[in-house]
Amino acid sequence: APIGCLLRFNSKHIIIKYKFEKNGNQNEVISQKLRDFVLIATDDYPQTKITEELQNQILLTLMSKIDSVKPKKAALCFIGYSIHMGALKISCADLYSKEWLQRVVPSCIPWTGAKLRVIGPEILLKPIRVSVRIPDRILTSKQILSYIALQNKDVDTSGWKVEKAKEEEGGQQLIIVMDESSWAAVMYHKAALYVNHDLVTLERL
Repeated sequence: APIGCLLRFNSKHIIIKYKFEKNGNQNEVISQKLRDFVLIATDDYPQTKITEELQNQILLTLMSKIDSVKPKKAALCFIGYSIHMGALKISCADLYSKEWLQRVVPSCIPWTGAKLRVIGPEILLKPIRVSVRIPDRILTSKQILSYIALQNKDVDTSGWKVEKAKEEEGGQQLIIVMDESSWAAVMYHKAALYVNHDLVTLERL
């Protein structure tokens, strides 16, 4: 029978494992290799995409659901999560955990009026890779994305990922992955965006 629960929850990943009794006073942690994942999106995806703030609200709601579960045949085990093309991707250690998550997601209401659903990979927005040269070697990738979001109207960088950053003479070259709707917003500015004190051009690869 389960005697407790280990929970690790931070900005990078969530790991939920249950302790089981073994030989009276010894414990073992049930741990399995990553097997599958579930994609969680808003009901009107891709119009409303999961941001880091919404992600945290969803995870807190799921944690409360998990707290009310009494594992019988198996323990719920989730290993890792991330925002992927505007959806929340949660990795599951086994089929039992995946099926439980798929069942419970539609009943989650992490914020007022929220409607969540599980989607297949084919529904996801297509990833787009772009290259941009930043004439500043001091700025970090996080700072660059923050400047872009603050200085350019309707450009949301919360779902962007810097795939590669390479220092060059007088600056740095970045490879950024974004979704189709983000690229459309960039093209509204004719692919020229303000970053700190500079105007840079993004080139689709």
